[in-house]
Amino acid sequence: MKEKIFLCGAVTGYQNNKDVYSSLTAKLEVNGFEGVHPYQVFPNLPEDAVSENHFLRKCTQAMADCTRVITIKGWDDQSAARTLVDIARKLNMDVESEITFFS
Repeated sequence: MKEKIFLCGAVTGYQNNKDVYSSLTAKLEVNGFEGVHPYQVFPNLPEDAVSENHFLRKCTQAMADCTRVITIKGWDDQSAARTLVDIARKLNMDVESEITFFS
């Protein structure tokens, strides 16, 4: 079974961020991991607006099934992403940047 890694970053405010998540998920797959990210939880973001509360609840559930978190560019600009990283740290999950992970 592949190790699951949650990708945490911006879902709004950045051009082509859906493509960034897809690209990083593909990189994880090539390296033997399974990538999990918010666009898998909510495939029609940002068109289908959801409350931050609902977003956090569902993403926290998805993240809890992972072994670690990789932060991607812009994560610290988003309240929800910062909250998810805080939760991951409280759950003693490893949290590292994409740059560190893929270097």
